[in-house]
Amino acid sequence: MEETILKKLIVLFLAAVMLLSLAACGVGDVSSLVEKGKEGIGGIVGKKDDTETPEPTEAPKPTEAPKPTEAPKPTAAPKPTEAPKPTEAPKPTEAPVKEDPTKAGKTYLTDGVLGDYYVEFVGAESLLDDDDQPSIRFYFDFTNNSDDDTSAWMALTAKAFQDGAEIEDYSYVWSSDPCWTDDMRSRTIRPGVTMRCSIVYPVNPDGGPARLELSDWWDGDEDTCVMAEYEYSDSLTTDVWDWDWETYSDPSWTSSKCDWEGKYEDLYVNVDTAESTESYGGDELIRVYIVITNNGADPVEAEDFLSVSAFQDGIGLNTGWPDEEVTEDGNDDREIRTGESLTVAYCFELISDSPIEIEAECGWDDVFFGGVFRSN
Repeated sequence: MEETILKKLIVLFLAAVMLLSLAACGVGDVSSLVEKGKEGIGGIVGKKDDTETPEPTEAPKPTEAPKPTEAPKPTAAPKPTEAPKPTEAPKPTEAPVKEDPTKAGKTYLTDGVLGDYYVEFVGAESLLDDDDQPSIRFYFDFTNNSDDDTSAWMALTAKAFQDGAEIEDYSYVWSSDPCWTDDMRSRTIRPGVTMRCSIVYPVNPDGGPARLELSDWWDGDEDTCVMAEYEYSDSLTTDVWDWDWETYSDPSWTSSKCDWEGKYEDLYVNVDTAESTESYGGDELIRVYIVITNNGADPVEAEDFLSVSAFQDGIGLNTGWPDEEVTEDGNDDREIRTGESLTVAYCFELISDSPIEIEAECGWDDVFFGGVFRSN
C-alpha cells in the first residue's frame, strides 16, 4: 500500500515537473493541462505513453566548398588592321557628245526599203576630183520594185553632210577618176532590175565622217531615209568589179505592151530594121531605123513627138555617136510633109551581148511601138 502511494506521489511529482517545464517553454494554459492530467492520472499509470517522441532533427549538411573558378581563356590577339585600299583617281569627265543638228528629227531605215524601191550601201572610196579636191564616192545598189521604168536619179533624193553641214555640190571626176557606176545612177531600169550606182561628193579630209542620205523622191519625205557614213582616208576603197547585173536572154518588157508598128493620130510609125556599127571610140553600137509616114494635113518632125529608147538586160542604153554616119542619122529634125514617109536612125551604145529592146514612144499618151533585136 505504501509502495502504491509512493508510486503515485512520484508520478504526480513528475507531472508537476513537466507542467512547470512546459510553462517555462511558453505553453499557454498550464492549469488546463494540469486539469487534464488530473483526469487522466488513473488511466496513465500502467499504460504506454501515446505521445510520439519527436524525430531528431537532421543535422544540416555541410556546405559544399565552392568550385574553383576557371581561369579566363586568353584573349585572341587582334588581327592586324588591313591597310586601306588606295582610292582610285576619279575618271576624267567625258565631254558631252554634241548632237548633229542635220540628224534631228530624221528616221534612218535599216531595211533599205524606200517606197517602191530598195537601196543598199555597198561601200565607198576616197579620191581626188577634177579640181584635186578630196572626195568620197558612195556606192549603193538600187532596185526598182515599182511598175514603171525609172532611174536612181529620178526615184531618189540624195543629200550629203559633214561636220553638221550639208555638202552643197557634187564632185566632177569625168577626167580624173571616172567609174561606170557614176553613169548607172542616171540610167533607166526596168521593174524588178537592180543596178549598182555611185555618187561623188567633195569632203574635208581633216573633218569627221561624211554621210550620204537617200530618200524617196516621189514620197517627198526627206526625213525618212537610208544612210551611210564614211571617213576620208587613203585606205578607203571598194572593189565594184566583183558584181555583175543579171542578164536576160528573152526580155519581154517591150513585147508585152506594144507591136512593131501602128497608127498614132495622123501618123504611121514602123520600127523597121537595125544594124551594128561602132562609135568613134570603138565601142559597139546598134543603129535602129524607124519609118514615119505623115497622113495628116500639117507637116511634122520626128523630134516633136517621137522618143526612142533601147534596153539590154533591163538597163537603159546611152545614145551613141557613130564613127561613120549615114543620112538617116540626122533626120530627126527634118520636116515630114503630108503624104510623105521619112526614115530616121537612132544609135545606142551596147553594154552586153544580150538581146536589145527598142521602144518608140509617141507623145505623152503611152503609145509605144517596138520589139526585140538579137545580135547575129
